[in-house]
Amino acid sequence: MITLKKGQPVVLVMRSSDVAHGLKVDELNIKSDEIKKGKETLIQLTPNETGHYVGQCAHFYGVGHGSMKLQIEVVP
Repeated sequence: MITLKKGQPVVLVMRSSDVAHGLKVDELNIKSDEIKKGKETLIQLTPNETGHYVGQCAHFYGVGHGSMKLQIEVVP
């Protein structure tokens, strides 16, 4: 789980070690289609609402894709 503070700008640094992935968290306006193997993808955001959010892999690649989740907690 990733914990973020409401109103504090952050940069998530994403990197894949196997295949291309993606990340989608609608409530936080996160949508990255290409997190490439061995490359860094930077996702900038400023969370404006507290709560618990679940991200999903947004790049279909095969078996196990549907179970790839990321939890983000935004605290005051």
